[in-house]
Amino acid sequence: MKSLMTSTIAAILLAGIASAETVTLRVECRKDSDRGCTASGRACSAIGDNRYIVPGSPSGGTVQNFWSKNPRCGAPEADGYAAVPNTGLPYPPSYATQVCASLHVESGSGFANLGKVAFVNCTYQVRTFTIE
Repeated sequence: MKSLMTSTIAAILLAGIASAETVTLRVECRKDSDRGCTASGRACSAIGDNRYIVPGSPSGGTVQNFWSKNPRCGAPEADGYAAVPNTGLPYPPSYATQVCASLHVESGSGFANLGKVAFVNCTYQVRTFTIE
């Protein structure tokens, strides 16, 4: 219970010094046959050294741009948890260091556009903070 309380208090304190960032995630596939291709999977982006994600802040999932059919941007998830160093707290809080989401796009079938890459770029918003 202390660890949860410490993390909650730290999150409240950090909310005032956090900065907003936009993260772009991408999946792609190359259409090599008339059967087409599908790019569907989990994509992640690390926030950076000594940077952490404010709990509950990842949001969005907007198609920034794409080529082909059925682009989808899944709900964002915080991942890659790491303990915050040098806090002086008896139970150092852990915060996420990357944003992940499930993305999807299809090239479509047929002989048109052979060799072309089907892709989707999805944007997400996240609040981060730095501890040095």
